[in-house]
Amino acid sequence: MSNVLSERIAQLRKDRGLTQEQLGQLVGVSAQAVSKWEKGGAPDVELLPVLADRLGVTIDALFGREAGEAVDIHQAASRWLRTVPKERRFDQICRLFWTLSKNMLDEVNIHDIGYLSRAVIMEEYPEMAHHWAMSRVRLEAGLMLSLHAEDLSFATIWPEPEGGYDAHFAPMDKYRALFSVLARPGCLEVLEYLYSRPYRHYVPETVAHALSLPVEEVRNLLDGLLELLDRQVSYNMAIAQAGLDQSFGARIGQILLDAYGDTVSNRAKALAAAASDARMNGCGLPVVIMEPVKGGTLVKLPDPVADILRAAEPGAPLASWALRFAGSLPNVIAVLSGMNTPEMVAENVAIMRDGMPLTEAEYGVIDEARAALAALPGVPCTDCRYCVKGCPEGVHINNIMQSLNIYDQ
Repeated sequence: MSNVLSERIAQLRKDRGLTQEQLGQLVGVSAQAVSKWEKGGAPDVELLPVLADRLGVTIDALFGREAGEAVDIHQAASRWLRTVPKERRFDQICRLFWTLSKNMLDEVNIHDIGYLSRAVIMEEYPEMAHHWAMSRVRLEAGLMLSLHAEDLSFATIWPEPEGGYDAHFAPMDKYRALFSVLARPGCLEVLEYLYSRPYRHYVPETVAHALSLPVEEVRNLLDGLLELLDRQVSYNMAIAQAGLDQSFGARIGQILLDAYGDTVSNRAKALAAAASDARMNGCGLPVVIMEPVKGGTLVKLPDPVADILRAAEPGAPLASWALRFAGSLPNVIAVLSGMNTPEMVAENVAIMRDGMPLTEAEYGVIDEARAALAALPGVPCTDCRYCVKGCPEGVHINNIMQSLNIYDQ
């Protein structure tokens, strides 16, 4: 049996692209110990569970036994992904998707088709030299579009919703307007420039200078793009202006304007703060919420607060409370959340897919958690870093506040 175990450890390690040293680090042993296992030795019994987890398999599978208890595929996939170095995760997910998509077509045997060497059509078809060798699978249950090549790969899957796709698309006139603006000379260059720069505010003159375009042309392009975003912008501007004009919350927006003046940059910050005050204090206008988890702050709660939420719903991620709270507020038409990893995307989509609003009992749990948080010493810093950008001495105020909170709590 030790020979089987040794062979399986070596094979699974190689299949996952890990060196003996990398596997050792994941398990907590030396590379020499892994080498010993692969040459006929055996891990200590207490290491078998963690070794199986890091290799993304069951303990039975380590010993070549595929039978046993059924494996939860979602948990198994999560365990497997944690064994993949971060820089290779996107690539490995695309390769896994290719394996899965080949098995969607039971009536067609394409199981042996591997990754292409290049994404474009081969040179013997010069008229198609700039076309991707993309695969498209259309079934009753949905649509898959993907490209699997060593130099470029992507994967998308679109399960068909109840009622079909059409119910989720805008009227045709909206798309005609979109493509009409995008087709205008200079528009794609403007978008590429804006999305490739650090997040900050730009005026038409800055963009025009960077792209060597006439200022009036850039201004017209931005106006055209603004028309396409008019619904979201108008909703958010209306509630932001209401936050400035009326007495919602602490009136942080007006305080920023009074303290730092009505510059373009400061007005943008003031409008964002005013919209937040209005949104959270009874303003009835429709709104789009951004950063419902407050930049990750709400998943890094102190233990006394997090324990209240975990006890109320064991196993639920802390982010689910923040996302569902935002989605349960009246007049919210969309919740925009930033995500850094594929795991975060999968988790957030799963939370919001059902769209279950909070119950009265769950609001009570949140009130209890809020009271516990308020009772703790510390500064309620959200890590927005607006103070850092405006500090004339360049002090990292957010880091100081976080350090203070860690010390106090």
